[in-house]
Amino acid sequence: MIKSMTGFAKAETSQAGLLCQVEMRSVNHRHFEVRVFMPKAYSPWEEEFKKNLRSWIHRGKVDVQITLSFEGQVEERLTYDEKVLGGFLALKGQLEERIGQPLRLNLADLQQVKGLFTYQQPEVDEAMVQRLFQKTLAAAAKEMVAMRSREGELLAQEMRTRLRHMLGLIQPIAGYKKEITALYKKRLATAVEQAGGMLNPEDPRILQELGIFIDKGDITEELERFRAHLTHFGELLAAEVPIGRKLDFLLQEFNREANTLCSKAGHHKVAEIGVELKVEIEKLREQVQNIE
Repeated sequence: MIKSMTGFAKAETSQAGLLCQVEMRSVNHRHFEVRVFMPKAYSPWEEEFKKNLRSWIHRGKVDVQITLSFEGQVEERLTYDEKVLGGFLALKGQLEERIGQPLRLNLADLQQVKGLFTYQQPEVDEAMVQRLFQKTLAAAAKEMVAMRSREGELLAQEMRTRLRHMLGLIQPIAGYKKEITALYKKRLATAVEQAGGMLNPEDPRILQELGIFIDKGDITEELERFRAHLTHFGELLAAEVPIGRKLDFLLQEFNREANTLCSKAGHHKVAEIGVELKVEIEKLREQVQNIE
């Protein structure tokens, strides 16, 4: 089942009075890229979390927000940073010496000193917190994959419809083969008459010219390749592995064959079909850009 690269998931788990919440968002991207936003104290685990996510998600840009909080009321202890306080008092002394009078400060003034006061929460078991993070991440990743799968199936249904339409577009092209040859004969006759001669169908040179045209203008091979590409594209939509890049490459082949059909056929009806094919190819390309 194909997967979209866009999705959103949210999960939360709790243990021993701790609540972990994870929000995950993903958008399309050429490669796999993940950013994890989490409490600074636990940042050393970031690379491990990214590695774990890679086993769930193979392509796309993913943003992960991890928060940790205490359930219920928790007693927090106000404390201060000795180093920050020492630096502040030293600066205060320098200023007092410079202006020649003492500075009068109150608690409100001290609260404006960045990093001086902090609220300490109760100590927690880091190993337990790490397991809690991993469990919540896995739950969010599972939900993300499920959502991307649902979106992917909708994309697949729409793309299959376009494939059937494209197959229908190329069906009549083979029927124009005789008309294309007749038109070329007519143009050849007109050219010969304008040169002061008369077209002789038995003339070896005329037959050779027609043979060269028929050979160069034969689009049978292009039609077969186009049908084969359509079949291959449809088969890939049923794959259980990431196929976005393969589909993108296959669309390049679609476009190449459509261009060749238009240039070799030299028929206005085939050219019109080629334009419609290119429109469908471009619509498919927009959808494939969002496939994992």
